[in-house]
Amino acid sequence: MSGLIDRCVVVRRNQAYDQFAPLGLRDLIAACLRYWPSILALAFLIFATSIVVILLLPAKFDSQGQLLVRLGRGSVALDPTTSLTPTVSLQESRASQVNSVREMLRSRALAERVVREIGAQRMMEPHSRLSRWIQSAMQSVAASLPKSPPSGDGEMTEEQVAAQLEMEQACKTLESMLDVYSAPDVYTVNLGVRSESPFLSRDVLNAVMQQYQAYHVEAHQSDGSVEFFDQESEQAFALAADAKKRLAETKTEMGVVEIEAAKSSLVGLISQVDRDLLSTESEIASLRSELDQLDQEIAVLPAEIESETISGIPKATGDSMRQTLYGLEVEYKELTSKLKSNHPKVRALKEQLDSATEIAASEVGERPQTRVALNPIRQQLELTKRTTTSRLSGLQSKKKTLLESKQQLKLQLATLNKDEAALAKLSWEASLAEADYMRAAENRDRARRVAELDREKVSEISIIQPATLSLKKATPSRGVLVVLAAMMSMGLAVGQAVLRGLFDVSGDIDSNNAVGRGESSSGRDAPTEGHQGHSVHEPVHDGAEVHDSTGDIEDTESKDDQVVGLPR
Repeated sequence: MSGLIDRCVVVRRNQAYDQFAPLGLRDLIAACLRYWPSILALAFLIFATSIVVILLLPAKFDSQGQLLVRLGRGSVALDPTTSLTPTVSLQESRASQVNSVREMLRSRALAERVVREIGAQRMMEPHSRLSRWIQSAMQSVAASLPKSPPSGDGEMTEEQVAAQLEMEQACKTLESMLDVYSAPDVYTVNLGVRSESPFLSRDVLNAVMQQYQAYHVEAHQSDGSVEFFDQESEQAFALAADAKKRLAETKTEMGVVEIEAAKSSLVGLISQVDRDLLSTESEIASLRSELDQLDQEIAVLPAEIESETISGIPKATGDSMRQTLYGLEVEYKELTSKLKSNHPKVRALKEQLDSATEIAASEVGERPQTRVALNPIRQQLELTKRTTTSRLSGLQSKKKTLLESKQQLKLQLATLNKDEAALAKLSWEASLAEADYMRAAENRDRARRVAELDREKVSEISIIQPATLSLKKATPSRGVLVVLAAMMSMGLAVGQAVLRGLFDVSGDIDSNNAVGRGESSSGRDAPTEGHQGHSVHEPVHDGAEVHDSTGDIEDTESKDDQVVGLPR
């Protein structure tokens, strides 16, 4: 082994005359073989130190949770105050909503809420020996250094300043522990907390998710909206009630309930009067025609007729049939004056009259005694005439009354048309006031519902995965670290050996150059170290290189072309 090392060193020294010669694998092997004790010692020292550090590294435990950002009132529903403007822009996407939730989870306000719930001391409490040693060392160093007490510039006391500094340090610790991320095109937000205690990771993540639900509700609520809309609805109600009262008083003075209903009623009354007038005039014309017909019939009939002839035994049947015939004739004439000849009643009466005439003709005979009396047909016609005259007078009075009623209704309609403008103005004011009150009441109710939901902490953020409790450590992976430590220790040990070999070769180059220039004459006469078995003038052959007794080096392959100090 020592012979191989000496041989490699000699080769390297001989090659070192060329300052631009490349470093080969044989050079590295030679350096490693020459300094192998230091390589083993340094590698063992570094590896042992790394093992101690790896064993002292604190274990880290993860806790995972997940939030779902639903399509709720915080993303779609409008705040009650948005109704104050005519238009509302809704151009935001769900992705921006998820991004907003992710940024709010990283906010300082949420971190302070979580620290207050968990406690700053527990957040910064070390759970491993290394953490305790580091914290103790830092406290010792901080205690030994001169320091001035924190100042609050008159706004905060020393205790408040110290508490604020502790809060800031705890918030920074929480920010380093918390990890918030979400995949693209999804509506879930994943959260993770990594600390030295699995229970601390779980409690911190639970506090983050629960506190964020309340924080999200508070961020989307409108403070003072309930009081504002309560006051607005009260004012709108007072204005609407006053407008309704003035409208009712005006309608009472005018004697109407609804202007359109009053107009419709008047128009209906006028139409009814027109229909009654038309019917009355038609009846008057009919009665006048009937009176004319009665006058003509009365003028034709005699005032008296022979009512009885006595000559023997009278025929009572002939007289009764004749009387019936006369009644039928009177009735027939009365119907013909009112109805046409082809009317069913007229034809039926005509047939009855013909039958009675035939019967009366068959009963005609001498009467043993004749008696003169007033004509009953004429009397009947005169009675009918008086009745018709009375009806005509009543219809004429009715027509006059209807005309007067129609004139009064037209006057009322004209007055109502004049008052329509004032009623319309009051009605519009009342309608607008009522609409304002209904809108204010709706906004008030919506604000109350939103406030009630806010008090119950109801939002579109839901916890779909509570914080997990993982008792299996997440980091460090000591097996991988041991392998890396072994590789690092061996690499550093080999590297120092190579560097030492390079520095040693530089010294050899200087000594060899001095010998080549003849600065040491004793070296030419005495054999070099490691070649004491050769004579002074006997050349030494070693591979492709030749070493003479004076220490000069000869290259058997290119002795004439090689120049010392230049590249080959």
